[in-house]
Formats: sequence, structure tokens, C-alpha cells
Amino acid sequence: MRSNVLIVLLLILPVILKSQNAKNISTLPVVNKNNSIGISVGECLSTGDFAIDNVYSEKAGLAGNGLSINAIYKHYYPSNLGIAIKGYFNFNEFKSEKLCEMLSSALNYSFISSEGKYSSYGLLIGPMLKVPIDKLSLNFHVLFGFGGLTEPEITFTVLSGNNFGWLKMSEINSNAFVFNPGGGLLYTVNDNWDIFAYIDYLEGSFEFGNYVLSNSAGQNENIARGTQKYQAFTLSTGLALKF
Repeated sequence: MRSNVLIVLLLILPVILKSQNAKNISTLPVVNKNNSIGISVGECLSTGDFAIDNVYSEKAGLAGNGLSINAIYKHYYPSNLGIAIKGYFNFNEFKSEKLCEMLSSALNYSFISSEGKYSSYGLLIGPMLKVPIDKLSLNFHVLFGFGGLTEPEITFTVLSGNNFGWLKMSEINSNAFVFNPGGGLLYTVNDNWDIFAYIDYLEGSFEFGNYVLSNSAGQNENIARGTQKYQAFTLSTGLALKF
């Protein structure tokens, strides 16, 4: 009799243990990951005054398109509102050939110029909103902060006949308040990773000081650069780690 009871207990014990394990697993607390940090890369498209390439316009930035690199930290609250901190580094072509054309026309010499790029960078912070749609969500943010803008050094070399000489514009930079509204799509891959695609608009007004115009004869002249309005759209995609 005792042996029969023992056999029955041995048969039902695995079922009891399995049931208890399932119960323990089902009662484990759900971990909500409300933080993420992501990296994105894309294109920076100049617009507005920054993109004007008429050298006779005081507003002209002579900026083309270029590369955009971003790092963004997000913290979400239960209401799907949150806060974002973003660092960015953008590069834009500087259209020095437009200045070559002006110099050639004014001095009746042929010129070639070195290549250069604008660099812009900054640290921004602001509120954001997440609108979930299953694994996909819409994200919107409005960020504010400070950024820098650097205009490159450019050298113009004379190519006419036996004449040789050069003119050089020195590098110049400035800092300013930057405004950045933006938004895009975010897709949840799993509990640890998101992928996203954003479009952002950045704007700031940078007051440059004087740049130095020097030449091969050893002459130097300080020339006021004035204020440059920075306006650009960035289109970027990236990957974010949740924790």
C-alpha cells in the first residue's frame, strides 16, 4: 500500500513543480525601461539665409548640404511625455567657388580655391511626446540650447599667366542660442532596442566678429563678417538602447 502511494507521489510531483514554476514566472515583476540612448547619422540640408549663394547678399551663407551626426538621451514618464537631451555635430559644404567667381570678375584674374566645410555643434534639451501605435510610435520634441558655428579658412590662388599670389580668409566661429523642433517614427525591435527615423529643423543667429583677410604680399586686413543665420533640416536614422 505504501509503495503504491509513493509511486503516485512520484508521478504527480513533476506536475506540481512545473505548475509552481509557471506561477512564479507569471508573478515576476514587469520591468519598464523608461530610458534610452541612441546614435543617428544622416544628411544636413541647408535652407533659408544659410543656403543663399548670391555673394552680393549680406544674408548669404554660401552653404550646401552635408553630414549630420546626433546622440540623444530620452527619459519617458508614464503619461508618454518625456524629456530629451541631444548633442549634434553637422557639416555643410562651403561654396567657395562662388567667391572665386566674384574675385575673377572684380580683379580680372583666374582663381582657384581650397575646399572647406561649415561645422556646427551644440547641446540641446527639451520636452517630447510619444504616441504609441503597437510597436510603432510617433515621436515629437521641441529642444533648446546653445550651439557653435565655424566658417572654414579658405585660400584663393591666382592662376593667370605668370602671375602668382594668394588671398586667404581666416577661420571664424561664434556661439548662439539654437531652437530645434522635430519628430519622426520609432519602432520597437525588442525589450532592449529601438530603431528610429527623425526629421529636425535647427535655427540660430550667429554674430561673427572680424575675420582676417591676408595675401601673399604679407598684408593683413580685419573685415567684419556680420551676423549669419543658421537654418538647416536634418534627416537621420539610428539605433537606441533602452535601459
